Amino acid sequence: HNDLHTNNIMYINTDKKYVLKLINIKENTQERRQIWKDNYSNNLTNREYTISKDLYHPNIIKLYYISYYNINSEKYLGLFYEYCENSLEDFTSFHELDNTETKIVGYQFEIKIACKYFLNLVSAISYLHHKNIMHRDIKCNNILICNGVIKLIDFGVATNEIISKISVGSYKYSNQRVINGINYNKSIDLVSLGIILYYMLIPYQDRQYEQKGNTVLERLTFIKDIIKNKYNNTNLDSLLEKLFENNDEKKIEAHQIFDEPFIKEYCTSYEIEMNKDYNRLEREILKTLLQED
Repeated sequence: HNDLHTNNIMYINTDKKYVLKLINIKENTQERRQIWKDNYSNNLTNREYTISKDLYHPNIIKLYYISYYNINSEKYLGLFYEYCENSLEDFTSFHELDNTETKIVGYQFEIKIACKYFLNLVSAISYLHHKNIMHRDIKCNNILICNGVIKLIDFGVATNEIISKISVGSYKYSNQRVINGINYNKSIDLVSLGIILYYMLIPYQDRQYEQKGNTVLERLTFIKDIIKNKYNNTNLDSLLEKLFENNDEKKIEAHQIFDEPFIKEYCTSYEIEMNKDYNRLEREILKTLLQED
């Protein structure tokens, strides 16, 4: 399945729900038969499992169990993840007709809530980058909301490579280098973060850049202009400039986003410090898992 919250199979154990993600294993491929032996092979089956199993962060979906299945003579690897009701896409693409039935009305997050969710995502991405993992497919469909908590999902195209040039991910969240297959690094995730922030702050009816058949640079400029005109917030403008920066020498690191004035403007010092502490976050998740066992 392409995501974890729709078109899936749920395994229910007493009062706890899990989501089962099925990944087809090509039995005629030697590389895929080495899933348990070769932790560094480049196939999608191995990547999803190998990366997910070692992630312990409150804003990253948790992998609980694995299993094998035979379905219609095909073999599948089953990954049991924690269950969440909604994705960010459910909100950012949501629209309905107003009372006049002539105008599309979309959902817009309050800027403080958007900043909180953004901070959670920054925490998750900083954690991944600290572990030398590029996600490479950050988009609204890959961000779930569980009881008001953001959860990043889908590590099918994530990689431990420091430099890559494989064109993956979703075009409208992407960087020009990825699209052109030119060498890129983990900073590509930051471009996606900026676009996610745009989706939370600009409602459906005011978003048009997806329909523009322009270059990535033109689309990112369009995003910055819309945000600037709507919010007139220099801290927000400055953050987007840094997230969309294409010059390697000027690029911001994920962990530096915690110190951005926009974050400090809408999130408390306590919230920021709690999200920055990777070791504490890992310990808390591991403690919770031990208690569940």
